[in-house]
Amino acid sequence: PAVVHLSVAALGFLALYGFLHRRLGRPAAWLGLGVLASVTSLSTLAGRAYVDWGVVTFGFMAFWALEEALAQRERRWLVISAVLAGMTMGTKYTGLFLAAGVGLVLAWQVLRAARSPGHRPVTARWRDLLLWGSVAAGTVSPWLVRNLLLTGNPVYPFLIGGWQWDAWKTAWITRSGSGLIADPWRVLTAPWEVTVLGREAGLYDASLGPLLLALLPVALICLWPPRFGGGWRNVR
Repeated sequence: PAVVHLSVAALGFLALYGFLHRRLGRPAAWLGLGVLASVTSLSTLAGRAYVDWGVVTFGFMAFWALEEALAQRERRWLVISAVLAGMTMGTKYTGLFLAAGVGLVLAWQVLRAARSPGHRPVTARWRDLLLWGSVAAGTVSPWLVRNLLLTGNPVYPFLIGGWQWDAWKTAWITRSGSGLIADPWRVLTAPWEVTVLGREAGLYDASLGPLLLALLPVALICLWPPRFGGGWRNVR
């Protein structure tokens, strides 16, 4: 398992390099790899029998494949994106949020195309969204069926409990200090805690490092209208 996890991590680095190199050139691609490598927990877990690199790699590649599908208007890329989104969810329950984010990107493009038919270089249809969701659900379904057969709950142990799960275990994982369920107000401070204060075997049992938080404003450059000198094309 550790070797598999390390291989998926290497695939993630290669995917990020290819994505950035194609759009921004080699220096920016190496810079992006450096930022990703600065995430302490990802670097630490890469050689361990863990799953988080599966969420990162498959989720990112699902987004990349969706971008190719929208730009080239080729359904095969749409199917590849959906399969990767299903693999993201099948890797870890929290992968659902990343996969849902990719799905929302597609839904947004569908709405844009519906409002301005024939005037957008990037278009998608409702049947594309249905296809994407069906393939993603079909890809993750074997893991859900397995859980159902072995524990009686497709999302074990959440929602309806399951095999050898009781109220005491529910109380244990939802106790104060064990997560954000018992302290929802900490959602507001989570970005600071998990990037600057986070550490292995500490507050979040993870450390993302300060670079991701510090460089987040740079992403706003991509949202500037081209007439103001911003936009993705001018980042390079």
